[in-house]
Amino acid sequence: MLYNNIKNRTIQIKLSHLILSGIVLLFLLFLFSLRSKSVDLPDYSKQKQTIDSLNNMVLDLKKEQVTFDKTLKFHQYKISLINYRIDSTKQEITNIRNYYGKKIRDINKYTPSELNNFFSSRYK
Repeated sequence: MLYNNIKNRTIQIKLSHLILSGIVLLFLLFLFSLRSKSVDLPDYSKQKQTIDSLNNMVLDLKKEQVTFDKTLKFHQYKISLINYRIDSTKQEITNIRNYYGKKIRDINKYTPSELNNFFSSRYK
C-alpha cells in the first residue's frame, strides 16, 4: 500500500526553481573549466638569466668582502701596534716620573755640587 502511494504521487517543480538551478549549474561548470585551464609560465631562459646575473653579483660582493676583510685585518694590526707603543710610552713616563720623584724627594740631602749636577743632567 505504501508503494502505491509513492507511485501515484507526482512531483511538481516551479519553473523559477528550474531556471535558477540551471543557472547555478552553468556557473559551477564555468568555474571548474577555469580551474582546469593551464597557466602559461614565463620563459625559463629569462628566469635563468636573472638567476645567473644575481649569482654574478653575489660573487662580486664576496670578492669585495674578502678585500674589505684584508683591509680590516691590516688596520687592526696597525691599531694593535700603536696601542703597544702607547702602553710602552705610558710605562716609560711612569718610570721617569717615579725616578725623578724620588730624586726630588731626596733633594734636601744633596750638597750644592750634587744639586748642580742634578739640574744640569736633567735639563740638558
